[in-house]
Amino acid sequence: MIVWHFRVIFIKFIKNTVRGGLILITWHTLCYGNWTFPGFDRPLGFWETSVGVHAWSDHIVGRNLQFRHTAYLHPGLRLFTTIRGNKKFDELAPLSPQFDEQFIEHLGFYRSDQHLFAYGIKGGKIRYLRFPYPDRISMFDQVPGTEDLRNRHQTGYAGIVGIWEYEYRPVGIGHHLTTIQWMGNNRRDTSVLENYLFIRRPLGPLFWESRLGRLAVRPEPLGKSEWGHVSYLGIRKWRYEIGFLIENLENNPIYTGVMVQFALSPFTKAFGAVHFDYTRSPEGAVMQIPFWKGYWGVANIVPNSATYIGELKTERSVTYWQNGQGRNFYEHTVSNTIPHAKQKNTVVVVEEGPWHLKLESLVSPHSSFRNWNDLTEWERKRQGPAQLAQHVTYKVYQIASPLK
Repeated sequence: MIVWHFRVIFIKFIKNTVRGGLILITWHTLCYGNWTFPGFDRPLGFWETSVGVHAWSDHIVGRNLQFRHTAYLHPGLRLFTTIRGNKKFDELAPLSPQFDEQFIEHLGFYRSDQHLFAYGIKGGKIRYLRFPYPDRISMFDQVPGTEDLRNRHQTGYAGIVGIWEYEYRPVGIGHHLTTIQWMGNNRRDTSVLENYLFIRRPLGPLFWESRLGRLAVRPEPLGKSEWGHVSYLGIRKWRYEIGFLIENLENNPIYTGVMVQFALSPFTKAFGAVHFDYTRSPEGAVMQIPFWKGYWGVANIVPNSATYIGELKTERSVTYWQNGQGRNFYEHTVSNTIPHAKQKNTVVVVEEGPWHLKLESLVSPHSSFRNWNDLTEWERKRQGPAQLAQHVTYKVYQIASPLK
C-alpha cells in the first residue's frame, strides 16, 4: 500500500514537473530564443572503415568488418549508419552486409544560465540511448549485445525513440524521459524506457548523482523498465576519476558497480588508436583497426581572408560490450556557437583529437562484500562496457565570395 501511494504521488509530481517545465521553457523560448540545432548550412559528413581482430594464445581471428558514416543534413538533422560485413560472430567471410545501426535524428538544445532543455527524436535501428550527454550513471548502461549474431534474439531498439531532458542548472536537478514506439522485432507497442528525476552535484573533489523513478533493467532483451533508484559517488584527482554505483530496482537483484575514468595519456591514446580492449567472453585481446576514413563537404584548410563565425564541439563515442564487439557509434554535442541565422559563403574545417580509452565501468548483480569469496563472486558475475572517445571540432568560417 505504501509503495502504491508513493507511485501515485510520484506520477502526479512528474506530471506537474513536466507541465511546469514546458511552460517555463516555452516562456523562455518566446522571450529569449536560446535554441541551438547542431548542424551547418550545407550537408557534410564523416566515414570510416575498420576491421576487427580477436587474438589469444590459442587463436587469432578476423571479424566485424565495419563501415561507419555520420551525415549532418541540416541544422538539427543527422543520419547515422553502421554496417557490418556479415552476421557472423567471429568470421569475415562471406561478405553479406547488414545494418548494425541506421537511424535519422532530429535534436535541439535550449541553454541559459539557469535552464538546460534538450530533446532528440531518432527513427530506425538504434543501439545507443545516451542523450543529451552521458552522465556518470549512464556509463554503466547495459549495451545491446550479440545474441542476434548467435541466432538467439534481436538486440537494440527498432522504432522511433523520443528523449527529452530538463535540468535546473544552479542545483543540478531535473527530469529525464525516454520512450519508444517499437517498429520491429515483432513488436508494435509503445514503451517507457526511462522516466526519472535526477540530481547531479559536485561536492568538492567528489561528484554525486542519483536517479529516482522508472529505470531501465539490465537483463536482456532490453527495452523494459522498473521502479527504483540508483546512486553514484565518485572522486576526481589528477584528471582521473573512480566511482561506485548502487542500483535497486523492483523485481531485480541489487547491482553494484565501479568505474574508472582515465586521463588522456600516451597509454590511453595508444589503446584508442587501434580500439583495443581485453575480453573474457571469449578471453583475448581485441582491436577494431581503422584503415580508411575521410570527410565530405568540408575544407582541408582555412581559406585566405576567411572570418571565423562559430564552432560545433562534439565527442564521438564507441562502446564495447564484454566480448569486444563495438557495434554502436554516436556523436555527442558538447557546445555549439554557430549563429542561428543562415550564413552564406561558409566553409567548415574539422579539427580532430586522438581516439582514446575514456573509461572502464563494471557492474555486478552482487551486493555483499563481507569476505574475499564475496569479491570473487562479484567479479565472476560482473559485466560492463569500455568506452572509447574522440573530441572533434567543426569550425565555421565565412568567406568574401563562394569557393570555386
